[in-house]
Amino acid sequence: MRKIVIKGAKERNLKGIDLELPQGMFVCFVGPSGSGKSTLLFDVIGKEAERRFIESLSPQLRQFFSPTNKPNVERVDGLCPPIFLTREVRNYGPRSTVGTFTEIYDYLRVLFAKLGLPFCPRCQRPLRALTREQMVEELLRLEGKGILMLVPIKKRNPQELLKEGFLKAYFEGQLVELESLNATIFDLVIDRLTVRKDETQRIRESLELALRFSPVVKVLGENEELLLTLNPFCPECELEFPLLTPSLFSFNTPEGACPKCKGLGEIDGKTCDECGGKRLNKWALSVRIEGWDIASLSELTLEEFQKVLNGFSVPQYLEDLLEVINEKLTLLFRVGLSYLNLGRLMDDLSRGEAQRLRMANEIGMGLSGVMYLLDEPTASLHPEDQKKVLMILKELKEKGNTLLVVEHNPDTILQADWIVELGPGGGEEGGRVVFTGKPIQILSANTVTGKYLKERSFRLKNNPRAPKGWIKLKGVRKNNLQNIDVNLPLGVLCGLIGVSGAGKSTLLLEVLAQDLKRVKEGFTPLFCESLLIKGEIERVLVVEQKPFAKDRRAIVATYSGIFDIIRDLFSQTKASRIKGWGPERFSFNLPYGRCEFCKGEGEIKVELGGFLPEVRLICEYCGGARYQKEVLEVKYKGLHIGQVLDLTVEEALRFFQNVPSIKERLEPLKRVGLSYLKLGQPLFTLSGGEGQRLRIARELTKNPRNTLYLLDEPTGGLHPQEVKMLLEIFNDLIERGASIIFIDHNFELLSGTDYLIELGPKGGREGGKILKEGMPHQVLTKGFLLAK
Repeated sequence: MRKIVIKGAKERNLKGIDLELPQGMFVCFVGPSGSGKSTLLFDVIGKEAERRFIESLSPQLRQFFSPTNKPNVERVDGLCPPIFLTREVRNYGPRSTVGTFTEIYDYLRVLFAKLGLPFCPRCQRPLRALTREQMVEELLRLEGKGILMLVPIKKRNPQELLKEGFLKAYFEGQLVELESLNATIFDLVIDRLTVRKDETQRIRESLELALRFSPVVKVLGENEELLLTLNPFCPECELEFPLLTPSLFSFNTPEGACPKCKGLGEIDGKTCDECGGKRLNKWALSVRIEGWDIASLSELTLEEFQKVLNGFSVPQYLEDLLEVINEKLTLLFRVGLSYLNLGRLMDDLSRGEAQRLRMANEIGMGLSGVMYLLDEPTASLHPEDQKKVLMILKELKEKGNTLLVVEHNPDTILQADWIVELGPGGGEEGGRVVFTGKPIQILSANTVTGKYLKERSFRLKNNPRAPKGWIKLKGVRKNNLQNIDVNLPLGVLCGLIGVSGAGKSTLLLEVLAQDLKRVKEGFTPLFCESLLIKGEIERVLVVEQKPFAKDRRAIVATYSGIFDIIRDLFSQTKASRIKGWGPERFSFNLPYGRCEFCKGEGEIKVELGGFLPEVRLICEYCGGARYQKEVLEVKYKGLHIGQVLDLTVEEALRFFQNVPSIKERLEPLKRVGLSYLKLGQPLFTLSGGEGQRLRIARELTKNPRNTLYLLDEPTGGLHPQEVKMLLEIFNDLIERGASIIFIDHNFELLSGTDYLIELGPKGGREGGKILKEGMPHQVLTKGFLLAK
């Protein structure tokens, strides 16, 4: 069996790891938060595979890729081309939709350009366009009749046309000489002839000449008038339709976009009144296939869209196009996304939905011999959706690919072919391989994951709390939530559950979060008829797994609020007082004390030029400490400020044990399982789950009384054992007067809730209903989705 061999991996907290992984297998990386799973998988294996793949390309192709640095590893052998399928929050932008991302909309645009029938935007009559050969055939039907072939001229000087050899014009129902014509709008006479078959070549040449001036050719006979157009034309409204091309149906091109909203469908958050939110201009919206315009098709669920599409009568040469669209739709159905529509914004999808969309795209490519790197593909998913994702993972493996997956879900871990556990703890206490082997072997391993998998059991809360108040929403209308009434409890831990697309995120993060804010500010709600608060809510906080901005100056110490205190402590030392230094001298953001060579970053960015990546080197002047030499001479309890920033939270708690103001801000970080983070660690290096827990930790230092916390997948990135710790924190916040409503399907968390609301029964239009609500023992019963 071929293997991926890693030697001496020392990236971040990895302790010189040596490891062998089987190729062509489903490999799960497990372990506590911060143990080094993501570092080993994405920053060592993935980055090195990506770097080598890019280097293997020609210089012409290489210029289109962002170069990557070599990870801190001695050697990695047996790599395959990597494909990353992470759960990171991406900013797709307002122009990226499910249709454009999957390319289904691109194929649909081609279908409309080939098969669509244009209608006049004003009078709604169907319009017809002809090819050159069809024009010749139309004229030959007038055999034996005398005709005038004319083209409409607008704003041209007749004298210019006279110089080009033209002699006559047709103006106000009469033939006139160009020489005596003063008008600038008239019909130019291209030819005057009697139609005969032996004049076919002359007819062709005259048509070609006419079409140089205009796509519309007028033909006057003895008792009839013909209008021959390359582009559709409405003689009643005198509107010339643009040529039907795929770009006409794109809201990302000037040809197709609504001129008012520029293809966005809205202006300043309000639906565009010109296109009605459909993004396209009047021409694109006036082309139909069997009564459907492209925007209306994009509003159907994918399941409904497929039924309509397959009902179209298409010529044989377009059947392959329909087949490609159907193949893509089938893959989306298999990953449980049949409830989406082509017009849904990518930014509106949950992380799990976006990840599954990318998975469906990958299966459609039919690749083999590649290495898929996935980040918690089944995290926080409903059990029904978990099954679908696991089937996709197995199919990818069966095609001859290697699956390397970071995962905490016990059911997914036990489905793997091989398991690698890192630990034993997080941060400096992690970075070691504590187990490698088959799933059956980890059940007897003396590791954190092994013990949990062997002993796990779920027991519902015996005495759930009774709600202390309610938020009553009536007539909720948003996405697939259509005129539903919802009662959300206050003063308890409440979970929203249900399959993907059931409406959980819409209800919590859009309807509740936004309308609650509006009502508290004295405005009427946007997404429901009424919102009534029976209880006390002073503050509403949405805690999501969004990554921090990429700023090297935003560190754990500044976010937790202890850096100002630390700088004060250093300014009060004897050495500082002698020199007259204040706290500002110990800031790496100000020129007083920072190293001016690296501007307080501790690293120097070196541009190598060409296609080579930028390299970040430890600053040779401050040694990465960020400060000037004389500032680093000032010590507090034996450490200079650079060394203090290099302490982990755990070490800092011991170091500052006699400074209550620092201890009370660091204790919450330890409680949420972030004791391995360093005080000087940039926030952008944290995972989404770490970032969310850091935000929760900061809340623990505040008074949570009458605060409503709205959380999206709070167990993301957490080891099952750490979920128990998170549950304790939630209970603490509630005992201190808070209310918590979350979206998650982690059984460890759900078993400790006070109240559950299940939405469903399916995703999309078949969802958006309240199936059951109440205490966990009332909801998690036989016959209900999660109970299964």
